[in-house]
Amino acid sequence: MNVKNKSIFRVDLRARFLLIAIGSFALSAFAQGVPSAVPPQDLLRQEQDRLRLEQQRTQPAVRPSGVDLKEVLPEVVALPESPCKDIQTVTIAGAELMSDQERSSLAGGYVGKCLGSVEIQQLMGDITLFYVTRGFVTTRAYLPAQDLRTGQLQVLVQEGRIERIDMSGEDSDRVHWGMAFPGKSGDLLNIRDLEQAIDQLNSARGNAVTMQLLPGSKPGLTVVELTNRATTPVELNLSTDNMGSESTGRHNASTTLTTGGLLGLNESVSLTWITAVPRKRSAFSESLGAQLSIPYGYNTFGLRFSQSQFSIGADIPYRETPFYITGKSESTEVTFDRLFYRDQSSKHAVTASFADGDSLSYVDGELVKVASQKSKTLSLGVQSSMVVGGGLLTAAPRLVIGQRNHYALPEELLYAAPDANYQKLALTLNYGKGLKWAGENTSWNTFLQGQYAEKSLYSSERISIGGLGSVRGFTDTTLAGDSGFYWRNELALRQGADVMGRAVQWKWYAGYDIGHVTSHDEEEPDGTMTGWVLGLNTQVGPTSLDLSWTRAHLRPTGMPIDPNGQFWFRLSAQF
Repeated sequence: MNVKNKSIFRVDLRARFLLIAIGSFALSAFAQGVPSAVPPQDLLRQEQDRLRLEQQRTQPAVRPSGVDLKEVLPEVVALPESPCKDIQTVTIAGAELMSDQERSSLAGGYVGKCLGSVEIQQLMGDITLFYVTRGFVTTRAYLPAQDLRTGQLQVLVQEGRIERIDMSGEDSDRVHWGMAFPGKSGDLLNIRDLEQAIDQLNSARGNAVTMQLLPGSKPGLTVVELTNRATTPVELNLSTDNMGSESTGRHNASTTLTTGGLLGLNESVSLTWITAVPRKRSAFSESLGAQLSIPYGYNTFGLRFSQSQFSIGADIPYRETPFYITGKSESTEVTFDRLFYRDQSSKHAVTASFADGDSLSYVDGELVKVASQKSKTLSLGVQSSMVVGGGLLTAAPRLVIGQRNHYALPEELLYAAPDANYQKLALTLNYGKGLKWAGENTSWNTFLQGQYAEKSLYSSERISIGGLGSVRGFTDTTLAGDSGFYWRNELALRQGADVMGRAVQWKWYAGYDIGHVTSHDEEEPDGTMTGWVLGLNTQVGPTSLDLSWTRAHLRPTGMPIDPNGQFWFRLSAQF
């Protein structure tokens, strides 16, 4: 792409605001602009993205785990050999979980045949397999005493049930079993239900619940024994870095407080605060986020709140005081996840969320209505995590339906603006795999984020490339579009040693990122950006230091870059 006008890129937002201020010297320029090009929305989006990235640092991906049902099939005990008998009817008794069609399907292959001990044993194995493959691992099929000369065969199914659930271990009162497993004594025992409950309990900070199945007081009954080897339910993460925007503060400090189960609901609570340092009105940003997650069986309910603000100041000729542009946004989101399938190596859930947002932009304290919006967003999708090729793959396709309203936007501007009621398809893919190379512990991680929209979108709904969160190697230079993607790839080498009696772990990593965006508006630039990253992450106890160098590779013609690359650091501590 050949670009003659470099100003179409989001290079230095401070300079862009200055040009607007000088050209208008009032608010009229904002009233005449197109909402999708209003820089404050880009800044607010960047602050929200930075907040989400910080929250994700404390939420590592969990590898699906569970019992391989093929390994828990009961050992086959051979029946005494006997001459075969002609069997005209086969009855499967005690199988409350089976439908009439399933009974007929299992028994049909044995009706009207001469059955000996081998065939009868095979039938009982088929019935047991029917239950075990569905997670009912304690259910068994038996052959009661009977006279097969009558031509009738009866197989008795003893469906395994829960006798009771015992909880032990430190802080066992912090675990609310009824929320994680809405079952009771006497219910059928399904190992997948119990595994889901364990995962829900352990999602809360500090819990480490394990499970053991013990024989009950009677055949067919099982005691579920749970042990919680709990640690502290509170975690504090502190960090500082130089990964902010030049316009709103390059250096940042952040604090994240995470708690688990303090309310007795197996809940997870997270509070995150990010601020630019030093706090200067001419280049300042601040974000606050709160998350609450409450599990209930196969369901997880969530509530999120975020708030961001920024301030940019610029000197203008013939004006004694600086010219300030400020913005703030708030968003509240309700989420719901429902796990509909799981096995020993995968989990699959449907997801839904509804978000209500409000963003305001000001020039010298005056509200800029054309750049201030209210939004409502509904997102529906599927989230899957599965072990593929020895690595962990997560996939999250979703449909996003949005409605956006301006604060008393004039009719002529509303006509020229992007469609306020929009739909877009979005996809997130992530794959990580450990590797062995020359005897060293290495790993490969690849991440893809993309979206597609048939109409022009507002700035806050578009996909942006360029920066540490997407295509690394670009500083304060981004390219946004209605549709597009970015793809990040990283190879890492992990090593460790004992230094002066302390364990030191470090990770060398190298990555290459690529992104591409397109827009429906012909005046908006399309383009591709790629960049490199080299880094070293060192961890000693609770302290971690990440040092990295990034450099742009490919870019649209006319886009400015730093030919020497950029150096970044992040210092964090966990308590």
